[in-house]
Amino acid sequence: MIRHWAVRCILGLAIGVSLARAASDMGAARSAYEHGDFAGALVAFRELAAQGSAPAAYQLGLMNANGEGVAQDHAEAVRWYRKAAAKGNADAQRGLGMCFAMGQGVAKDLVQAAAWLNLAAGQGDTLAERLRQRLDVELSSSQAAQAATLARQWSGQGAVAANAAACEGLDATTPVPMGESVTPPRLVRRVEPVYPLQLRSSRLRGHVTLRALVDASGDVRNVEILDSQNPSFSKAAVDAVKKWKYDAAKREGCTVPVALMVNVDFNGG
Repeated sequence: MIRHWAVRCILGLAIGVSLARAASDMGAARSAYEHGDFAGALVAFRELAAQGSAPAAYQLGLMNANGEGVAQDHAEAVRWYRKAAAKGNADAQRGLGMCFAMGQGVAKDLVQAAAWLNLAAGQGDTLAERLRQRLDVELSSSQAAQAATLARQWSGQGAVAANAAACEGLDATTPVPMGESVTPPRLVRRVEPVYPLQLRSSRLRGHVTLRALVDASGDVRNVEILDSQNPSFSKAAVDAVKKWKYDAAKREGCTVPVALMVNVDFNGG
């Protein structure tokens, strides 16, 4: 029994030290930000966000929104706000509400704006409450009721539901850059090209390189020919790739559109 208590005490001390270090790191990051050291703050906040810190993720969203230490990027700001809001961060929920209200980084949606502001206000965020009251004059009674219902649902279902709800505002057709934070799309249905009838007697071999958009639903759009050894191959390749189906790429739990390079080979019919 004594040994078990000793193990618990050691674990408790370790957790306490870890929490104290995280708090100290957050304090140092905020100090760098407040003193205008945006480069240092970015590095510190990114490290903390990678460890799961919602306040750090919110700060990264704020810096992207304001163009502090980085080029102003509202879409990137929304990405960080989502990450923090899904963990219940009221500042980020307010930030998301403002983005939806103004159409910055997401499609304008007053219902979602009000829902996110309701969540933040429910945590005692007085600024969110004032913003929500201002927004009320622009909402119909049915829209206000819908926003209140969404906020209750998200609050009751927790972070997973809130994160899924946040994905609704993403642009489903503009590709995002592939990177460490993006899980690539996975091909689930491939349609082979039909070998051109007019080339069958020659049994010509060749390939076509295409650029295609895989949208947030996993459908292939906007197929462009980058390189082709024969115009007949080009048409057959495009016709086939347009029928391909993917499990869409994901970033922060949301499906996102990406651009892919695709090679299609023709082996002589």
